[in-house]
Amino acid sequence: MLFLLTKSTLLATKTTGTLFLLGRQDSSLEYRDAWKIIKNYQRATFAILDTAGNILQIEQEDLFNSLTNDWLNRVEYYLK
Repeated sequence: MLFLLTKSTLLATKTTGTLFLLGRQDSSLEYRDAWKIIKNYQRATFAILDTAGNILQIEQEDLFNSLTNDWLNRVEYYLK
């Protein structure tokens, strides 16, 4: 699924669950920039994975899967 993120979209307040997983060594997206908008996401989980770039699902597969599964379980719980 593709999401178009515009400045107004990123700055709008979100009340739904959101998961931010970022690689600390990602050269295309600075994790510090993503941290600047976290205040707009009231129910966000934010994690920075060390020794990972922009393919963190491969570079840190176990940690990525664990964090994603935990987040999905919490979303599923709140949807009940």
